[in-house]
Amino acid sequence: SDLATSRRPFIDLQSALAIDLLLHVPLRMENLSELSFEQHLHWPQGRGKPALVVFGIDETKNDIQLEYEIPTVLAERLHVYRNEIALAVTGKRPDAVFVTWAGKPKTQSALTTAIEKTVLRHLGVKLTPHQFRHLAAKVILDANPGAYELVRQMLGHKNMKTTTNFYAGIDTLRAGRAHANLVM
Repeated sequence: SDLATSRRPFIDLQSALAIDLLLHVPLRMENLSELSFEQHLHWPQGRGKPALVVFGIDETKNDIQLEYEIPTVLAERLHVYRNEIALAVTGKRPDAVFVTWAGKPKTQSALTTAIEKTVLRHLGVKLTPHQFRHLAAKVILDANPGAYELVRQMLGHKNMKTTTNFYAGIDTLRAGRAHANLVM
């Protein structure tokens, strides 16, 4: 209800969407801040179904195409945000996902700051947008010790060595837990 009169709810809403996206699709901040409804978000099965986030090889750090499916509930949030909320606040349907109150694309720096402040305010911890990538790797490897190929693909690493160098350090603990569970 305060969206039309105060900037804070609009910033908070966008921060929540960014965090939701990072939890499902651990993008690099450059890609997240440039996310476009027309270029990167697609609903191949129509509204009410999962959406796709797609970045071409010329848009990623490692020159690899990234394609992620986002769940229906998040896809619907993005649809409502673009077609109802952002439209009401800015006066037009934005192409950029993250926009200012005036409808111009937000800078990467502004989006990063908004995400960090939101996480700190609501969770009491300092967490950068890049750390969501580490969180994704940890969640995957805790559930599937040794699943470095899955982590490599999820994070868009070109080289497996990058993935193992970052995430192999505590794998003996994970492997030991997995073994104990099998024994039990």
